[in-house]
Amino acid sequence: MAIIRSFNNVFINGLITAYVVLFRSIPAMVLVVLVYFALPYVGLNLVSTNSVIASLSLLFSAYTTEIFRSGINSVDRFQLEAANALGMGSLQSMRWVVLPQAFRVIIPPLTSVLIDILKTTSIAYVVGVPELIARARQMEGVIGSVTPLIFVSFLYFIIILP
Repeated sequence: MAIIRSFNNVFINGLITAYVVLFRSIPAMVLVVLVYFALPYVGLNLVSTNSVIASLSLLFSAYTTEIFRSGINSVDRFQLEAANALGMGSLQSMRWVVLPQAFRVIIPPLTSVLIDILKTTSIAYVVGVPELIARARQMEGVIGSVTPLIFVSFLYFIIILP
């Protein structure tokens, strides 16, 4: 969406901006509950896992769109002018000139969003999707030891530690 937004089409930019503003302002738990309980009234019945995936995808695609937009905007306009002077089209200059330079700016906030996605998956438990901690507690009950919880805690720590 960020690449499409950089081509300066007023109508499409307005739609993408409305999407980003809307989904960045809705809390994750509200969106998960809304998608899970409201979509059946529209005639779209989703399994709880699919509703969590859909709602978190809607939510975090808005955040990643803004991250990519800021990365693309961080590249100097003279770089695009130089690419045009070399005879590159807008898609070629985006692929070969802008995006490689933008990734330098994009990677740190994108890492933060990926960590946030991992942490936000724990709210899937609200609609009945057993997440990692719930599975570890089930294993704790089966084997009678806290080893699964310790392992899952260590796993979360390793994944979240940048």
